Amino acid sequence: MNPNAAHFPHPNPLPAGERANEKGKLMISSTITRCRHNKALVVLDSHPFNGMEMRPDELRALAKELKALADLADSLPVGDKH
Repeated sequence: MNPNAAHFPHPNPLPAGERANEKGKLMISSTITRCRHNKALVVLDSHPFNGMEMRPDELRALAKELKALADLADSLPVGDKH
């Protein structure tokens, strides 16, 4: 592990196996470090990512895709059945 890495866990960690806070929102634990080319690298430590490494531009692209998916889900009619 990189000794210069910054680790940003949630201030109130959940018990093992818990994935959401009291409001049902996903909480992500991450480590910010540098890759071998000295570029910023974020390691998403918590479930569902389990150590996935991404660069900042990849995180922004993922956030954009997730927002678009959430917006689409909000715009669709919801029936009685799941």
